[in-house]
Amino acid sequence: MAIFKSIQDHKRWTGILFVLMTTLCFSQNPKVYTGLLHAHTAFSDGSGTPEEAFKMAQKSGLDFFAVTEHNHAEAEQGAKERTDGILISNNHALYNGTGKISITPKNGTKISVKSLISAAGEAKTSDFLPIYGQEFSTISSGNHMNVLGINEVLEIENGSFDDLIDLVAKLKKEGKAVPVLQLNHPDVAADLFYSGTPAKKQKNDYGLDDYDQDFHKLIEQTDEFVSLIEVLSGPAMKKKPIPNYRYEDTHENDYFFYLVQGFHISPSVGHDNHYKTWGSMVDSRMGVIAEALTQESVFEGFRNNRTYATEDKNLKVYYKINDKLM
Repeated sequence: MAIFKSIQDHKRWTGILFVLMTTLCFSQNPKVYTGLLHAHTAFSDGSGTPEEAFKMAQKSGLDFFAVTEHNHAEAEQGAKERTDGILISNNHALYNGTGKISITPKNGTKISVKSLISAAGEAKTSDFLPIYGQEFSTISSGNHMNVLGINEVLEIENGSFDDLIDLVAKLKKEGKAVPVLQLNHPDVAADLFYSGTPAKKQKNDYGLDDYDQDFHKLIEQTDEFVSLIEVLSGPAMKKKPIPNYRYEDTHENDYFFYLVQGFHISPSVGHDNHYKTWGSMVDSRMGVIAEALTQESVFEGFRNNRTYATEDKNLKVYYKINDKLM
């Protein structure tokens, strides 16, 4: 659950690991799978199609890759040349429709595309797991949260994280597929303790304002469903691969802050691609320990916090106590 810059860097963590779960036994030998959990296409404020995204991610050597389109109608604010009105909020079929869907990207050439869920299903192979999801809410309404594995377009009001949690709890109660939730690009200093100008709404991070500014209430309601935090994020707007890229802000302090509040979460990584750089932009990756490369097994790894983040795409980490996996 630590954040590693290189293979050598993991050594300094051996004495300060946060053990947030019991040791676990596997019926088979577990494996480490590496991938990314945050990207966009033209179906929100990005470029290209989900089909292209999954194909490039697999070619880049990822074991799993998530396309997470913005769920809301304001997704293209600030999108500049990427603005074309093609949004899953405007056309839900782009997310979960069947058959071919006609769209006209910015270049004006009409094309037929598959929905995000259909593209994910068809891109799956024995050695590549496509994941679909949505990025919920807006920055000004309490930051973003990834909702991985949700089957319908979220129509919840921006900032209503309590309604999102109520929906996920309802899915669980009804025995339906329960999505994995991730805190995206955290910034505690800016989001919770900002004191500059212009004035900014305070203490609304990830729905804190929906629970009376009380972290105890927030965690009591959400911790069951929130599993990940994006400690390496971006660089979202770069158009070409960046060799030897290193992050100025690894969000380690943000991660520690939310651990102290009581969240049981582990590190994730997403490049937040807005151009055709899926899996190829920089070398950062997240790893998850799972028994198999299936959504069920990988999501189980996410939920049980068997993940780590690294800037070294070749790094694979296992931690054990008494021969049992942590």
